[in-house]
Amino acid sequence: MKKLLIVMGWLSCVACFKDSAYNDVNPDDIITVSAAAGEVLADGVASGEVSAKINSNAAQDRRQVTFKTSIGSFKGGSGDSIVVNGDAGLVAKAELVSTIAGDAKVSATIRGITTAAPATVSFVRALPTGIKVVVDSFVIYNEYSSETLITATMTAGSGKPSKGQVVHFKVTFEDGVPVGTFLNGIDSVACDASAKAQIRYSAGESTRLGNLTITASTTNQEGQVISANTKIYLTQHN
Repeated sequence: MKKLLIVMGWLSCVACFKDSAYNDVNPDDIITVSAAAGEVLADGVASGEVSAKINSNAAQDRRQVTFKTSIGSFKGGSGDSIVVNGDAGLVAKAELVSTIAGDAKVSATIRGITTAAPATVSFVRALPTGIKVVVDSFVIYNEYSSETLITATMTAGSGKPSKGQVVHFKVTFEDGVPVGTFLNGIDSVACDASAKAQIRYSAGESTRLGNLTITASTTNQEGQVISANTKIYLTQHN
C-alpha cells in the first residue's frame, strides 16, 4: 500500500508538469543588451560599445555571452560575432566597427537564450580625406587587348571611407586631351569595404602615342574634389 501511494504521488507530479514551462522563460529575466549612445563613424576604426547584463543568479561558469551583429564586425572577434565572458559585475562588453553605414542590430545570447530586443549601433558615413592611385602596368600598346588595371585607394583620417564612396577616373595626354576607354564604357566605380575602387583601361587603337596621365578623384567631407594621378606610357603595337 505504501509503495502504491508513492507511485501515485509521482504520477501526480508528472501529470502536473508542463513542457511549456521551459518556453515561458522571459529572455529579459536572463540577459539584456544595450549600446552606448551616439553615432559612430563607419570608417573601420571608430567603435561602438555594446554591453550585455547577465542575471545575478548565473553561475560562474555560465557567464559566456555570444554577441552577433547585422553589419560590421567585432574587435577581436570572428566576422559578425564574438564570445565574451561576463565580468565580476555580470556584464560582458564588446566593441563593434564597420565600414558600412547604417544601423547595426546586435543581439546577445547566453546558454541558448537570446535577448528579446537587440541593441542598435548607428554607423554614419565616413567620407575620404585622401586618395592615391596605382596601375599594374606602366606601358600599354595601342590595341584594345592591351590594358592596365587602375586601383584607387582612399583613406579617412586613420581609417577608411565608408563602402560605396564613388571614384571617378579619366585618362588624358599631357595636354589634357582624353584618350581611350574604360571597361564597359563606365568611368566611375564605388569602392568596396577595403576602400578600393578598380577599373580596367585601354587606349584602344589610338594613333597618337606618348605619356598618359591617369587621374582618380572623389569628394571629401567639405564637398571638395580631391584627386591623385599617375602616369603610364602608350607605345606602338608591333
